[in-house]
Amino acid sequence: MFDISLLPHQPEAFFGFSDGESFERRDLKRAYGKAIRLFNPETRPEEFRKVRDAYERLEKALRYGQKREQSIRMAEAWQPPAEVSAPEPNPAAAHRPGASAHESTRTGSSSKTPSSKSTPTSRPKLTLRQLAVIDPPAAQRQLQAKRVRTAQDYYLAAILADANSGKPTATYLTPLLDGLAVYPDDPGLITLVTEFLRTEVPDAAIPKVVRFIANKLRTPLFYPLTEPLWSRLVKTREFAEVSDLLTSCEQSLQQSSPDTRATFYLQLMKGLIWTAPPDWVDRHLGELETHAIDLNPLAQADLEWLVEIRSLLRETEQHAVDPIRQQLLTAFQLTSQSDDTVSVARALQILTDLAGEAAAIEASFPVPGRESDALWVTLTYRAVDQLQHYLDEPEPAVPQRLVIQMSHLLNDLEPSKNVLDEAATKGDIRFLWGPLLLFMLFNGIVGVLLLLSVSLALWGDIGPISMTLGIGALLGGTLWSYFRWLFPKYLLRRAKKANHRAVMRAYAKHWRARLFRFARSSSEPWESQLGRLQGVASHFQRDDTGQTVLVLAREDAGLAIFANLQTLLR
Repeated sequence: MFDISLLPHQPEAFFGFSDGESFERRDLKRAYGKAIRLFNPETRPEEFRKVRDAYERLEKALRYGQKREQSIRMAEAWQPPAEVSAPEPNPAAAHRPGASAHESTRTGSSSKTPSSKSTPTSRPKLTLRQLAVIDPPAAQRQLQAKRVRTAQDYYLAAILADANSGKPTATYLTPLLDGLAVYPDDPGLITLVTEFLRTEVPDAAIPKVVRFIANKLRTPLFYPLTEPLWSRLVKTREFAEVSDLLTSCEQSLQQSSPDTRATFYLQLMKGLIWTAPPDWVDRHLGELETHAIDLNPLAQADLEWLVEIRSLLRETEQHAVDPIRQQLLTAFQLTSQSDDTVSVARALQILTDLAGEAAAIEASFPVPGRESDALWVTLTYRAVDQLQHYLDEPEPAVPQRLVIQMSHLLNDLEPSKNVLDEAATKGDIRFLWGPLLLFMLFNGIVGVLLLLSVSLALWGDIGPISMTLGIGALLGGTLWSYFRWLFPKYLLRRAKKANHRAVMRAYAKHWRARLFRFARSSSEPWESQLGRLQGVASHFQRDDTGQTVLVLAREDAGLAIFANLQTLLR
């Protein structure tokens, strides 16, 4: 499937995308995951490097919203010129003026006319590339004298400067950046600079290089070009140093592009959100959310991931995190760096280990749980979805076996269904009928005392009538005020919460362990399992039980996390 000879010039074709076909980052990640299983970095490092380079180029193009035509041009950009040897000068013309027919046709022998002399033709003028091979200093002088240079002239200038000097970083990079100042959209120059920055700049030189590029380029192209360097800085330097350096570089830029800058910051914050001060993260996330409507879909998905991570980190700042949640948090952090094969391997190891910890996950995510538990579920789904691209394709599920499993599950849950139904009425008893009796008793005592005082004052023919009407009005007013004012305003929400807590406690006691066993034995994704379960329940005329399982299982954060982690084991 993967023809390594297609790299680096045809990355789309290597990953299985035909000419003119559009693809999403999900498709690219899936193809990349399959490719690196074939071109393993430990056994085939050179092929892996080519695959990784091709993936990074396409993935960056998708994130920065580059058109596919531009990506193709970058992939097929002109390559470094091959060494061209200078043509050998012709020592004598084959048909010189005045030569006889015999002389012009003979070969390999001396002339029959001793006095005849050959007249050499003029030496052909060398091209700039040919001169660069024969005499690099002369070619460099000639190139510097040119008023108008092509994009390839700037590349040739970089090669010559690098050859004539012992400082490869500045001498090679400067002409390329000069070329980008003139040809900012040239795919060849962009590819050459990107490759140089990615492979040739040591960690110690990164701050100096990014400052140099910012001062030299001064355009938004600074962001995509230097993105790999900043990703390395985030991992190796303190946040304060990274922040100050980034601020200094941005002050040097004279042009702006909010979309490009936002895409750059989204990638940078995948690493910084875990180490940067909360106020810095909140400020920049707020700026990104302000421009969210202008971001492309990939950037919006990255922003949503970061916002959810930040919300989770706020919770960890307020509450102690138990070991299970801490392991999940570490896996989320590694998943943020999902393009790094080492991080992917570590994240997969953590999550697959957790997939066998049913009891620990039950204890870490009790029911009823916290409001933030839904966020843990969402992030687990996202992490598993990203990491699955690096796993072998799962075997197809066997529908008949799943139907049998689900019918057994419904049979086991049905006997205790009435316990959950009874639990659902406990809140009504505590917050509906109990307060109603107390309210009526209080109003009755007060009302009867008032009616008695009025009746005694008006005792006569009018007394019994007023007493009867007063009792009726008192009873009606008490019921109306309770159901239309007191209960909806003060007690209804508490009654619902009490009912929910009672139902979840009954669920944890009678159903939860059985559903955990079912999740461990099934071979489908959790949402697919629940959807199929509802269909099986309808088939066996147990819609009420199936709907109850569906509702309660989706409220169980621990079950959802555990079931989703099982997909990594299949």
